[in-house]
Amino acid sequence: MFNFFRKIRRLLINQGNLKKYFTYALGEILLVVTGILIALAVNNWWQNRLKKVEEVKVLKEIKESLEYDKLDILFNINAYKIANRCIDTILSVMEQDRPFRQSLGKYFAGTLITTRFIAREGSFDVLKSKGIELISNDSIKKAIVAMYDARYQYINELQFGLNLPDNVLSLFCLDHFDIVETYTSTEDSTYLPGSMVPHDFEKLKKNRQYRTLLKSIHSQNMNLLFYYRKNVSEPIENLISDLEAEIKRLNKNL
Repeated sequence: MFNFFRKIRRLLINQGNLKKYFTYALGEILLVVTGILIALAVNNWWQNRLKKVEEVKVLKEIKESLEYDKLDILFNINAYKIANRCIDTILSVMEQDRPFRQSLGKYFAGTLITTRFIAREGSFDVLKSKGIELISNDSIKKAIVAMYDARYQYINELQFGLNLPDNVLSLFCLDHFDIVETYTSTEDSTYLPGSMVPHDFEKLKKNRQYRTLLKSIHSQNMNLLFYYRKNVSEPIENLISDLEAEIKRLNKNL
């Protein structure tokens, strides 16, 4: 190709036709510049496409992590709801001065139910290592950062900074029950509700400390339930929906 252009230049020079030579030279320069610009455009297009592919991959990983976190949150919500129903049952029996029955054993055990939300943050760590600016949609970017750096961080502080530690009721129960067990398991590793029988139920009904502990833990559980629902569960659902729409939009443009 270069030999072809060189022959044309020599022919024009030998003919002494400078006007045609300069016209040709200008055309050759424009052709080279155009080729360079096209090559740069293709390279930019390809680099942008690779970036979009990487963005979609990261968004999918974050979406999968959030879906796992959503299930974890729902599990915790159900666990605390069960715990509070058990507490309500025991308090009702005590306040009405009703006699002990064997079926109350599972409710005593249920008052000890506690759990913690542990987020899967690996996908967000990957995003941070690649740079938050990889996310092109500003609203999605802000929502992801708010979820991991604000909502998740606060719920960790809330869970591990509670007024009553997880074991405070269990420690009390050690002196007043035959056994302290929230769950029991069978030989095939199936988990079943535990059962706890008080040493002296009539005496336990009059124990103000036990009632205070149950009421305090009930209140603490309600605070966790409220935050789980309003500040984590609902925002997670909204973000998952937004991520799904964004992933579809990006895939169409690939």
